[in-house]
Amino acid sequence: ECENGQVDNVGAVVTTSTQKVKKYQGSGYVFLFNTKITMYVDVPKAGRYRVFVVGTSDDGNNKCDYFQVNGGEKYLTSYLGSSKGEWKLSQPGTEFWENNELHPIAPTDGFEFKAGTNVIEITANWGYCAYDSVILEPIQ
Repeated sequence: ECENGQVDNVGAVVTTSTQKVKKYQGSGYVFLFNTKITMYVDVPKAGRYRVFVVGTSDDGNNKCDYFQVNGGEKYLTSYLGSSKGEWKLSQPGTEFWENNELHPIAPTDGFEFKAGTNVIEITANWGYCAYDSVILEPIQ
């Protein structure tokens, strides 16, 4: 849950407002302005994982922010304005544009996580995006 992460309350806020987004999971979500969300994620087994970030555009504009695991390479998340207020899954990936829309291409081998605590950061790029949670799926 993104609301359990660390935010600086200047460039990101934890909120429970459903005025602009539909029902969220957990106790709230993070609205990211111009800073970052830092989450500490415990992983039971080291390995490669597919990552899905649950987020949305709350204002009908396309959104794009940066995503990193353990300080590694920066990837992109993307949410289309056409899905305004509806939570969508974005697999962080490299930049790919189609029909003037950003559709990141996720790494086929996922992201490397160590056993124990890992750090996931979502940093504002275009910003002004809502984030609910991050889902990890082990790659066999």
